[in-house]
Amino acid sequence: MGQSPSTPTPDLNRQQIPQLHSNTLSDHTLLLSDDCLASIFHFLSTTDRKRCSLVCQKWRRVEGQRRQRLSLNAQPELLDFVPSLLNRFDSVTKLALRCDGSMGA
Repeated sequence: MGQSPSTPTPDLNRQQIPQLHSNTLSDHTLLLSDDCLASIFHFLSTTDRKRCSLVCQKWRRVEGQRRQRLSLNAQPELLDFVPSLLNRFDSVTKLALRCDGSMGA
Protein backbone atom coordinates (compact mmCIF):
# COMPACT_ATOMS: atom_id res chain seq x y z
CA MET A 1 0.00 0.00 0.00
CA GLY A 2 1.53 3.28 -1.08
CA GLN A 3 4.49 1.49 -2.62
CA SER A 4 5.40 1.91 -6.25
CA PRO A 5 5.93 -1.25 -8.22
CA SER A 6 9.57 -2.29 -8.39
CA THR A 7 11.37 -2.53 -11.70
CA PRO A 8 11.39 -6.12 -12.86
CA THR A 9 14.81 -7.78 -12.88
CA PRO A 10 15.73 -9.11 -16.32
CA ASP A 11 16.09 -12.86 -16.59
CA LEU A 12 19.70 -13.71 -17.42
CA ASN A 13 20.85 -17.15 -18.29
CA ARG A 14 24.38 -18.38 -17.60
CA GLN A 15 25.53 -17.77 -21.18
CA GLN A 16 24.73 -14.04 -20.94
CA ILE A 17 26.65 -13.35 -17.73
CA PRO A 18 30.22 -13.64 -19.16
CA GLN A 19 29.14 -11.47 -22.10
CA LEU A 20 27.88 -8.76 -19.73
CA HIS A 21 31.13 -8.81 -17.77
CA SER A 22 33.30 -8.51 -20.87
CA ASN A 23 31.38 -5.44 -22.03
CA THR A 24 31.90 -3.51 -18.80
CA LEU A 25 34.95 -1.39 -18.10
CA SER A 26 36.76 -3.07 -15.22
CA ASP A 27 39.50 -0.42 -14.77
CA HIS A 28 37.59 2.74 -13.96
CA THR A 29 40.80 4.73 -13.53
CA LEU A 30 41.09 4.78 -17.31
CA LEU A 31 38.17 7.22 -17.26
CA LEU A 32 40.17 9.72 -15.19
CA SER A 33 42.04 12.47 -16.99
CA ASP A 34 45.77 12.82 -16.40
CA ASP A 35 45.13 16.03 -14.45
CA CYS A 36 42.60 14.33 -12.19
CA LEU A 37 44.95 11.42 -11.54
CA ALA A 38 47.80 13.85 -10.81
CA SER A 39 45.56 15.69 -8.34
CA ILE A 40 44.93 12.42 -6.52
CA PHE A 41 48.66 11.63 -6.49
CA HIS A 42 49.30 15.07 -4.97
CA PHE A 43 47.68 13.90 -1.71
CA LEU A 44 49.93 10.83 -1.45
CA SER A 45 53.31 10.55 0.21
CA THR A 46 56.44 10.26 -1.92
CA THR A 47 56.64 6.55 -1.09
CA ASP A 48 53.04 5.95 -2.13
CA ARG A 49 53.52 7.91 -5.38
CA LYS A 50 56.52 5.70 -6.16
CA ARG A 51 54.36 2.64 -5.57
CA CYS A 52 51.59 4.04 -7.75
CA SER A 53 54.02 4.51 -10.62
CA LEU A 54 54.40 0.71 -10.70
CA VAL A 55 50.67 0.06 -11.27
CA CYS A 56 50.53 0.69 -15.02
CA GLN A 57 52.14 2.73 -17.78
CA LYS A 58 49.59 5.54 -17.54
CA TRP A 59 50.16 6.00 -13.81
CA ARG A 60 53.94 5.87 -14.34
CA ARG A 61 53.75 8.53 -17.04
CA VAL A 62 51.46 10.82 -15.01
CA GLU A 63 53.58 10.49 -11.87
CA GLY A 64 56.79 11.14 -13.80
CA GLN A 65 55.43 14.18 -15.63
CA ARG A 66 54.18 15.83 -12.44
CA ARG A 67 57.18 15.18 -10.18
CA GLN A 68 58.97 18.42 -9.35
CA ARG A 69 61.65 17.10 -6.98
CA LEU A 70 64.07 14.29 -7.61
CA SER A 71 66.69 12.92 -5.25
CA LEU A 72 69.38 10.57 -6.54
CA ASN A 73 72.43 8.81 -5.18
CA ALA A 74 75.41 10.31 -7.00
CA GLN A 75 77.33 7.40 -8.50
CA PRO A 76 79.50 7.24 -11.63
CA GLU A 77 77.01 4.84 -13.27
CA LEU A 78 74.27 7.45 -12.93
CA LEU A 79 75.74 9.50 -15.77
CA ASP A 80 74.54 6.96 -18.33
CA PHE A 81 70.94 7.25 -17.09
CA VAL A 82 70.63 11.03 -16.80
CA PRO A 83 69.07 11.59 -20.27
CA SER A 84 66.36 8.96 -19.71
CA LEU A 85 65.70 10.22 -16.18
CA LEU A 86 65.21 13.77 -17.40
CA ASN A 87 62.89 12.54 -20.15
CA ARG A 88 60.73 10.67 -17.65
CA PHE A 89 60.78 13.42 -15.02
CA ASP A 90 60.47 16.41 -17.34
CA SER A 91 58.92 18.74 -14.72
CA VAL A 92 61.75 18.46 -12.20
CA THR A 93 62.72 21.85 -10.83
CA LYS A 94 64.80 20.62 -7.88
CA LEU A 95 67.43 17.90 -8.25
CA ALA A 96 69.26 16.66 -5.17
CA LEU A 97 72.35 14.48 -5.53
CA ARG A 98 73.31 12.55 -2.43
CA CYS A 99 76.93 11.51 -1.95
CA ASP A 100 78.23 9.03 0.53
CA GLY A 101 81.74 9.36 1.92
CA SER A 102 83.00 6.13 0.33
CA MET A 103 83.02 7.42 -3.26
CA GLY A 104 86.47 7.95 -4.73
CA ALA A 105 87.38 11.29 -6.26
